[in-house]
Amino acid sequence: MAMNQFVRNTIVILSILSIDRWTTTLQAQSLQEYMAQVRKSSLVLQSSNAEQEAALLKSREADLIFSPELFANGQMASDEKQSSFPGLDYDRIKTQNYSLGIKQDFSFGLNAKLYYAYDVLAYENVTPGNTEIKVYDARPVLELSIPLWQNVFGFQNRARADLLRQQSEAAKYAATAEKDGTLIQAEATYWRLAIARESVTIQEKALKQSESILAYVSKRAKMNLGEDADRLQAYALVEAKRFELKMAKNEERAASRAFNSLRQASLNTSIAELDVVPYDTLMTFTAPANRPGDRSDMKAAQAQLAISKLSAQMDREKNKPSLELFGSYAMNGRSQTDGSDAMEDSFGSSRTTNVVGVRFSMPLHVSAAYDAQSGAKLSEQAADLRIRQKQIEQDNEWNELVEMLQESIESLRLAKAIESAQQAKLLSERNRLKTGRTSTFQILQFEQEYSQSEFNRVKTAAQILALQTKLKLYSSQPNVGVEGK
Repeated sequence: MAMNQFVRNTIVILSILSIDRWTTTLQAQSLQEYMAQVRKSSLVLQSSNAEQEAALLKSREADLIFSPELFANGQMASDEKQSSFPGLDYDRIKTQNYSLGIKQDFSFGLNAKLYYAYDVLAYENVTPGNTEIKVYDARPVLELSIPLWQNVFGFQNRARADLLRQQSEAAKYAATAEKDGTLIQAEATYWRLAIARESVTIQEKALKQSESILAYVSKRAKMNLGEDADRLQAYALVEAKRFELKMAKNEERAASRAFNSLRQASLNTSIAELDVVPYDTLMTFTAPANRPGDRSDMKAAQAQLAISKLSAQMDREKNKPSLELFGSYAMNGRSQTDGSDAMEDSFGSSRTTNVVGVRFSMPLHVSAAYDAQSGAKLSEQAADLRIRQKQIEQDNEWNELVEMLQESIESLRLAKAIESAQQAKLLSERNRLKTGRTSTFQILQFEQEYSQSEFNRVKTAAQILALQTKLKLYSSQPNVGVEGK
């Protein structure tokens, strides 16, 4: 007996836990809760977020173009060729060359190097006497160069920095567009399922009403009070409603799977009750008078076109002749006994080295260089035209979207008015039935018309919700949903 009581208690406890889990699974889920699930679990959103962060970090590469760089050189060499000076004979010269410094390209075109050089020259087996002579040289050096034609005022380097930034911008906006698209799809899927469930309810009611019509006319036909054609027509209506109900359930099943797929859940996971479609809010919705901003995919396209334009400018610049003014200044220290003496002497020496000069180069195939520059200029013009065309297309799409939304809202108002009229007509006819002034068949027909008006209202609301989600693509926060009341 005790064992049986224990088993019964265990079964009761497990049943309660099972009910609690089922209740938790099927509790009402708002749009905001669903969107939070999608943001947390969607692999697409995680990938998009990573791409956005990567693009932001990679944009810092442009800052490196005009940042100081540390450089160092070191080499050792041995030279056994004969001396170039009469009377000086040796077996070989061994050299050591070291330098350490910083260099930087400036945005206005100047290239500067400041470094310290240290050299050791060793003459081996110098005759007469087969002695060794060592010379230590040390010098701080400042080198400057500035372009006067190609890359004048640093144009090419600035274009290269802008190109890197635009490439990062394009990657960032492409990731943002993917993220926005996923969030918009999630919201649309939420309302798709809500609409599908409501449609199933309406179709079930319509099927029940059509079956009542069939039963009514079949009974009258058996009593020879009606035509068999009425029965056949009612039967066809029942089959049509069964088909419509099946299609509605198929749509609900597809919407449920899409709903679960976006939140990375099993396709057959149970889904709680959803928010009620906010019909009153939809009918009073007003689209912004002006477009709030550009879509993320449009911004990505603009960045890509800017990349094309900058690439064309760089191509045009690099095919110009190169003319460069350069100069350097160095103080020299020398010692034949110790390298530290040479270093100490280098900062106070009056023996300096000064260099000033120009460098020039140009392609000898002048016509090819000219054609290349002309082609780059045409590419730049083409990029400008594409940007303008994309802007026009976006403006047209916005205006069309707003117009369609306004028309759908007006259609919803009409659908609600028709539904109210059909409902009033049905209630009036039911009152007439109580006094025997109408027939049951007429009531059933009016119920069908009322169900159809309900379906038209739901269908129109679905159009508005779909358009509203597209409208949010032009907003900086496309993931904010319309909550039901």
